[in-house]
Amino acid sequence: MRLSLFDLITVFLTVLIFFLSSLALAKVSGAIKQTDEKSATINLEISHPAPATAIVTVDIPQGTNITDSKPKFSKLIQEKNQAQWLLKDIKPGETKIAIRFDKKISVKDLKALIRYKDVASGNMVELPVR
Repeated sequence: MRLSLFDLITVFLTVLIFFLSSLALAKVSGAIKQTDEKSATINLEISHPAPATAIVTVDIPQGTNITDSKPKFSKLIQEKNQAQWLLKDIKPGETKIAIRFDKKISVKDLKALIRYKDVASGNMVELPVR
């Protein structure tokens, strides 16, 4: 069975469209970095297309308080020892959340989670930040 030039072009374009559409999926990743003995930064890398909003939740060690953060956290849930940031109007590239605590911390003691709606699929995505 021989394929015509039209068939070959159709197959090529179909594969190309599939490949390009897979590249269009929003990808978000994150990392927690120690900046000094009382501070940490959550670095988020956001690809194009960026989700409209994202929620970053950080579990804080018991007995530790946040003294400052940039941007300011949106919600503090005392009973769960969690702080949440609602990030709006996100742009592709790097987004940082700087957090200062009232006592020494280790990033090993912090757990963070990013939640956002994938632009392409509409599904909610939850990613741990390491």
